[in-house]
Amino acid sequence: MNRHYTSAEYKSLCDKLRKTFKDASITTDVMVGFHQESDEDFNDSLNFVKSIAFEKVHVFPYSNREGTAASKRGDDVPKRVKEERASIMIKTTEDIKNKYLESLVGKTVNVLFENEVEPNVYQGYTKSYFAVRIHSNKNIIGQELDVKIKTYNDDYCIAE
Repeated sequence: MNRHYTSAEYKSLCDKLRKTFKDASITTDVMVGFHQESDEDFNDSLNFVKSIAFEKVHVFPYSNREGTAASKRGDDVPKRVKEERASIMIKTTEDIKNKYLESLVGKTVNVLFENEVEPNVYQGYTKSYFAVRIHSNKNIIGQELDVKIKTYNDDYCIAE
């Protein structure tokens, strides 16, 4: 894919970020099924994603786009294989994300509240850009508040 860095260099940067910024949240996009991706290539990517422990990952299967440099290589990974690999990668990254969110339960985090998602329920984001919701009888839009994470679901944390 014509990347000008190695996975080792990428991992080193991620390690530096986490060392420098407490509770850094690192996100990425992962494409599966690129031209000539073997089972070994896919497993290397899966293990790399596990080693970084990205907090959020957008996973998508490769699709040929006319006129791109990649389109000249062809699209030789069967659609079924791409879908299986995407499913495995999504499951793995969801497990990693949930482990991270679970680690936040009981912690006090700073949240900038941005909107009211339902009556008396406000949503905002942590500095590591995880959504947090809280019940409040007063409007807290635009306020930065320290809140305690009580639980989480697939889409956001719930605080008090």
